[in-house]
Amino acid sequence: MDDLAHALTEAGGVRAPRERTGQLRQLLTGELRHGAGELQRPRSGVPRPVVVAFAGADGGAGRGLWALVPVDPALRADPDAVNERTWLLVAAAIGSMVEAGAPGPLTAGSSGAHLALAAGAVPGSDAADAELAALAFDEQAGAIDRLRA
Repeated sequence: MDDLAHALTEAGGVRAPRERTGQLRQLLTGELRHGAGELQRPRSGVPRPVVVAFAGADGGAGRGLWALVPVDPALRADPDAVNERTWLLVAAAIGSMVEAGAPGPLTAGSSGAHLALAAGAVPGSDAADAELAALAFDEQAGAIDRLRA
């Protein structure tokens, strides 16, 4: 987490330039892989928290708010693919997106081996919505038993 946090801060946060995309994607993929493993344990995110990533989009992928969650995308078709704590993590991510102003529709897909969530956003939304979603997520995920995210 320290490497990703440092690289993201150095790159300018959610407004990082495209030149940094490869490095940040590689670091994020490693954190999501770690988080997926953590969610299988009886106590997750100790001492290193489980990472959920939020991003605002306005371009080729469309306008909206996105989240990457360290969860098996099979969840879309099989609700038994994950444990209760993982369900709560996904619910916290969705709730955070709604709280940040993304009214929907909500869609779910995959990014590699991880669940990708996307929600439409109100006109004028930008990277600030991702920051609001991350703040809302901290509050919502804080109530999940045996999880530090």
